[in-house]
Amino acid sequence: MQTHGDPRVKKRLPCTLEHADNRRSGLILNLSRSGIFVQTILPAEPGMLVNVDFCNPSHDRPIGLQAAVVWRRRVSTLMTGINQSGMGMRIQWPPSEYDALLAEILPQPPAADQPRGDAPAPGLLRYVVRLTQSGGPRSRLVTVHSESEQRACEQARAELSEGWTILEISES
Repeated sequence: MQTHGDPRVKKRLPCTLEHADNRRSGLILNLSRSGIFVQTILPAEPGMLVNVDFCNPSHDRPIGLQAAVVWRRRVSTLMTGINQSGMGMRIQWPPSEYDALLAEILPQPPAADQPRGDAPAPGLLRYVVRLTQSGGPRSRLVTVHSESEQRACEQARAELSEGWTILEISES
């Protein structure tokens, strides 16, 4: 399980934390595949295992996690209006319900068989079309994916609306 570099998502999820005989409420403020940050006053120290229970808000399904406290932030009562006490926790064995929640809220990378970024779909070529504004000083470069130069010119004109003239086109 990766602990650095996992994308974190801000999400406010009420939770219940339990360690030994101590049970407190908390609020998950952000989460990732490997960890969570929980705003709480539960007196748990780094290295301790804590049970965290919360619900997936879109399905009302309970999720129970066991997480190890990695670091703790304590804030004096005078500063609670500015910052909150809480702890960063590493998830030990994420259940399938947690994976399902992450699949809903984390940005998904493109599948390996899908074109990435500006790559054309199979069977299409990538064209760069240079256009100039009719009667004006502006020019534009438009990148399109098409099966032919003629179709690429049509697509570029359609993208910029009327009033643009094609200067050149190149396959890239």
